[in-house]
Amino acid sequence: MISVCNGYQFLEQRLYRAEKLSNILPYADLNAVFAIIAGFLIFRDASTWSFVIAIITFLVILGFSIDFKKLTMPKSIKLILGIQALIALETLLTGRFLKSVSDKEYYILYELIVVVLLLFPIIAKGLFKELKKTSLPFYGYRMGGALTGHIGRILYLFTVSEL
Repeated sequence: MISVCNGYQFLEQRLYRAEKLSNILPYADLNAVFAIIAGFLIFRDASTWSFVIAIITFLVILGFSIDFKKLTMPKSIKLILGIQALIALETLLTGRFLKSVSDKEYYILYELIVVVLLLFPIIAKGLFKELKKTSLPFYGYRMGGALTGHIGRILYLFTVSEL
């Protein structure tokens, strides 16, 4: 699960460097469509109507993102679709895990694993000196960003566990 999350975040960073934001935004929430399609095909969690609507939505998004002057798609379309598929996979896996574990336990386990995975390279390479060189305001900004990210993650887990 953590590898899926880290994988799509790494790919997203590559995508943002390679593609214009205006080409990426039409696909921003396509992961929900992929989650409905995969939920129907793999887990039988979605209704037939929602599956049909998801397929139509996917085709409409692809149809309206064609550059009609050149009859081409965005140059990074495979990467965009791959990232959205990985985000959908993370959502489906999270939903499956939340059926057996409470959202609070899942959050704590997930964060402990992430902390251990992030501290391991720092300890292994002895990078604590680099951490001391960084200015204090930088850590304040990072703390604010991390806090909003964790609040979003908690809301995400609550929503997925309720559904």
